[in-house]
Amino acid sequence: MHQNKTEMSGFHPGSPFLDRLRDAAMLLTLAVGIPLTLAWVGLVGWSVVWLICWVL
Repeated sequence: MHQNKTEMSGFHPGSPFLDRLRDAAMLLTLAVGIPLTLAWVGLVGWSVVWLICWVL
């Protein structure tokens, strides 16, 4: 079977502004999300330790 190479109709590559905006949004999400996740895990971990010490 032979397949011809066809152009995608209606395909428009992203503008540089949207690429920069997407990169900034991803960086902001990582910069805020990772510390918040670590803080949440730490809070839950210390809560468990505190409860164990309180019960014993």
